[in-house]
Amino acid sequence: MQFLNRRLTVDADYYHDKTIDLVNDVSLSQTSGFSSYKDNMGEVLNQGFELQVRGEVFRNRDWLVALWGNMAHNKNKIVKISDSQRAYNLRVEQFYQNSANEEYGRYNAQYAVPISQYEEGQSLTSIWAVKSLGIDPTTGKEIFLNRDGSVSDTWNATQEVVVGNTEPKFNGSVGFNLAYKAWSLFAAFQYEWGGQEYNQTLVDRVENARIQYQNVDLRVLTDRWKQPGDIAQFKDIKNADNVTMPTSRFVQDKAYLRLSALTLSYDFNREWIKKHLGMNMLRLEASTRDFINWNSIRQERGLSYPKSWTVDFSIKAQF
Repeated sequence: MQFLNRRLTVDADYYHDKTIDLVNDVSLSQTSGFSSYKDNMGEVLNQGFELQVRGEVFRNRDWLVALWGNMAHNKNKIVKISDSQRAYNLRVEQFYQNSANEEYGRYNAQYAVPISQYEEGQSLTSIWAVKSLGIDPTTGKEIFLNRDGSVSDTWNATQEVVVGNTEPKFNGSVGFNLAYKAWSLFAAFQYEWGGQEYNQTLVDRVENARIQYQNVDLRVLTDRWKQPGDIAQFKDIKNADNVTMPTSRFVQDKAYLRLSALTLSYDFNREWIKKHLGMNMLRLEASTRDFINWNSIRQERGLSYPKSWTVDFSIKAQF
């Protein structure tokens, strides 16, 4: 739809789709040895909307100011699970129980990774783990909340529940076009809000860090429980050899805003370049991205992946 003499355009779509017996690729944890497998997804309901807005704020002979943006919302729900998904849930439970049976099971980092499960009424993008009440100030051990409301300091695979959802409530992009005579500036931002993420790097590099064999984050020593009465984020270092199993303690709300593109360009006068250079178009451009990158979850990059950004310069010509 267009408004204000076509200076404002609004497009909106709503969908409500139920999929039955869809064969789809299901993502797996890398610890399984496979990236995905094909499975009958039972019945899945997807509903949501998409909204796009574009508008010219101002235009005259020399200036152009235009804004644009889009937003998407999707919610999926498992209406009915298949027999193969029920069997898969049992395999996940058995996988975690193996950690207690293996001689070195609790030392193996593969058991620290949450694995997707399926339950009617829940989402395909749910995060599964045991609910945590935090670190006991008296003992330095983690306290878990079981399904029946009881508490325990022992992790149990049968007590896993949905503790978050990686599907954001809203995501999309916004941006602007700004032009003044031969100069133009284009910017685009991506955003996401309302989902959760399991901070696996915090688990691996802080909670389960092996200080005997690797360089570690300072929080390995400063934010751990040390003595009775300590209010700490991480468990007693004496328990560090026991891998932390999937727990709601590491589920964090996720929101981000990222500058996905920024381009400044200059177009030479067409008549001048046609007369003196024999060209139809000559443009200079400078572009960058990720100059702005805000995330509600601290990114545990480490030395191997330092934060960086680049600026690219280019010349475009047309004869």
